[in-house]
Amino acid sequence: MRALVERADVLVENYRPGVTEKLGIDWPSLSAVQPSLIYCSITGYGQSGPLQNYPAIEWAVQAMSGISAGYIADDVDGAYLGLSMLDPFSGYVAFSAVLAALLQRSRSQRGQRIDVSMLDAAMLLLGPRIVSHQLGERDAASAGRRPTMARFRAQDRRIFIAALHRKWFVKLAELLGAPELAEDPRFANHRAQAEHADELIAAIEKRLGLRPAAEWEALLVNAGLPASVVRTLEEMLAHPHVAQRGALEAVDVPDLDRRLNVMGAGFRFEHDQPAFQGHVPRLGEHTAEVFEELGMADRLART
Repeated sequence: MRALVERADVLVENYRPGVTEKLGIDWPSLSAVQPSLIYCSITGYGQSGPLQNYPAIEWAVQAMSGISAGYIADDVDGAYLGLSMLDPFSGYVAFSAVLAALLQRSRSQRGQRIDVSMLDAAMLLLGPRIVSHQLGERDAASAGRRPTMARFRAQDRRIFIAALHRKWFVKLAELLGAPELAEDPRFANHRAQAEHADELIAAIEKRLGLRPAAEWEALLVNAGLPASVVRTLEEMLAHPHVAQRGALEAVDVPDLDRRLNVMGAGFRFEHDQPAFQGHVPRLGEHTAEVFEELGMADRLART
């Protein structure tokens, strides 16, 4: 490890707090070997605070943070865990922190210790809700509920429509063939709409029920309103937009003896687009190669 660190820019670890000290690969030990090292630790609850030693996985931190309660009703089957979001998002927080630390190092010539926690990442995702909570929206079921921005029922399935701004609402009313909705005192502004939310949703869905969701999507989008049929993942994976963007890459998975389509970088460069290099490696597949690069092949043989 020390030989690797001598030539490394960044080290990322996700042990529980205290484990790296026991292994002798903690920040003080390795920064002494490489003063310019960027040392990034990713844990459930961080390197400090009363919760730092709590065991953590995605779902425990979702429950702890308030995310689960924010989008899963209490009467839903307890075995339904919801969406996996904190594992990847914590990685992206670490990723952005590492890039920031590398930029900082280019100016200061100093290494950096980065402390990333899944709980902090969860609170970052909850940023808008945290502000709403302070403004009085305490009920998780109603917080952020806007009757002009919802997943409405159309003739065959649901469609998401955002008509939050006044001009969008007026346009929506016109497209629905019900311009009187925009003039109705019950729906004249955000406060009035919130007070008569169920009535407004019912009025919108009454008219949406006359046509299939896909037809409404085309009509609304062409008029400049954010709208989309509420699609399944299977539908989106087969969508030509995904194929044309090159979002998915086929990668060999030796243990499965097949190729899988997986998400690529998630962004597009004008040139030199990042891509997968070869197959998904097996655990320890490159150990011998790394030892040879370090001139330690004899040590590997002894172990």
